[in-house]
Amino acid sequence: MGDLKSAVSSPAFCRTIRCHEQMGSYPADLRAELHGLGLPEILLSGSAWDVAEFNHHLAGISGSMVITVGVNYLGLIPMFIGGSDEQKGRVAERVSEGAYTALALTEQKHGSHLLGCETFATADTINIGRHYLRGEKQTINGGSQHGLIAVLARTADQGAGAMSLFLVERDDTVTAPHRWHTLQLPALDISSIRFDNTPAELLGRKGRGFDIVQKTMPGTRAGIAVMAVGALNKATELATVYSQERVVGGTKIINHDVICDHLLAMHSADLLATSLALKTTALVNAKGPGAVYYAFAAKLLCCELAEQGIDEGRKLFGGRASLHDFPYAHLVRDVPLYGTFDGTRHIVGEQLSYRLAQLVSAGVQADQTQELAQIYSHPPQNYLEASHFSARPYFLNPAALLAGWEPLAQSIPPKLFEHLHETWGLLADFVESGRSSGRWDADQSFRYALAYCAAEFEAILALLELADAGIRARLSLHPIAGADRPAQPLVEFAIVDRLCKLVHRLEGQEPEQFSAEKLRRNLILRRKRLRSEIFENRDDIFHWGETFVSPATT
Repeated sequence: MGDLKSAVSSPAFCRTIRCHEQMGSYPADLRAELHGLGLPEILLSGSAWDVAEFNHHLAGISGSMVITVGVNYLGLIPMFIGGSDEQKGRVAERVSEGAYTALALTEQKHGSHLLGCETFATADTINIGRHYLRGEKQTINGGSQHGLIAVLARTADQGAGAMSLFLVERDDTVTAPHRWHTLQLPALDISSIRFDNTPAELLGRKGRGFDIVQKTMPGTRAGIAVMAVGALNKATELATVYSQERVVGGTKIINHDVICDHLLAMHSADLLATSLALKTTALVNAKGPGAVYYAFAAKLLCCELAEQGIDEGRKLFGGRASLHDFPYAHLVRDVPLYGTFDGTRHIVGEQLSYRLAQLVSAGVQADQTQELAQIYSHPPQNYLEASHFSARPYFLNPAALLAGWEPLAQSIPPKLFEHLHETWGLLADFVESGRSSGRWDADQSFRYALAYCAAEFEAILALLELADAGIRARLSLHPIAGADRPAQPLVEFAIVDRLCKLVHRLEGQEPEQFSAEKLRRNLILRRKRLRSEIFENRDDIFHWGETFVSPATT
């Protein structure tokens, strides 16, 4: 891992990937360099923590490169879920030799509507288990360059059971008629794939392809969230250093309140997104596909927070953020694409709303603090093998967690816990009343808004458990480096600011019946006081924020 991280951080690597991005060329040379430094070991044997650490680091350097590497899991996970021992062994051997993988799902006519798939698989009547594919997939990451492809194809007439998943090794029957050039991540290989009577092997049982794809997504969506956080962490670091060094009007620009407001927004987004990504990684490591609710929440919110935070930095840097040779520019360019990978935010939000309804229906459970401590301390699992874990959704009830944490908290005031309890109660009531009235099923925008609120609340919970020393100790997490600095106002501001936005979003759903005006006013007043306190200690507080967002937190 150390050699890989050092290599991608080197000036030579950075110059080369920038050259590929400017030319729009696929980074085959850098791919070969990473292979020689041991990338296959991480791809095949790494844990969720290993994968997150490397993707987080690489995302701060190049979005094009982190997606080129990360897409391997989109192909590998279904191969390892559905593949036989012989198939998995063969895939592992090819990856060790330098092959990359891809997952071919979408088609030009149907996009994310996978059940509309028109790629057909015809069974070989002589060679049992062999099929031949005909059809064309579009906008496939690695479509022209990656040699091992998992393909979703139709084997029956209709429904999810009509879909099967196949393993294809690229040969002369596989072509890439068109490469799509993207505004963001310009070195990516986003291409079409055409199959012309292509030999293919069934992965898993016939008719179970859609199920395998569904089981694949929790891990890969959590991975996209980590990539977005890696870009946001880098942006926050660059903006903080710049604001402490740049002098305008005889003073460092961090002393200008308008600049400090941009920094405050960036650090708040950074703390929330990083905390949610860390917690989700722990859950994926311990629960595999069972962490689906948290993976959806992380994918939805971390990508959104990364876009918002990096845009705040763009305003802080001004014209420099548009200069190709300035390190911030590629972050501004690349971040919008993370939210579209592995399902747009609308698709993920709809899926999250379904899981939110399950969580609320489950009701309040007993104190789950010990259960969560076991998740954080769970031994690292092979990322690919963890994909075999049960796909039954796993939930930690927010009300139960808050009740367990309140007596443990050392830096979060009791009044804030009251606000948290009240906000979650409002959100749960909206879900329950919406379902009983029929609005939940009839109003997709209503479901999406509440799903987004749930993702925000999960980020707040993750920040609470990772930032408060008392809660961390109960979860058996080591102390935070730099925690002796005046950090509490920044953490509390991030929580209060996000609660303000969450309550406002809830208020917009039923303004005529909303009964939390007092809560909203209290949150706004507390946010104002915290902002003043942060501005008085801005240098120390923002330095501590950089320390906290390190992936080594856990």
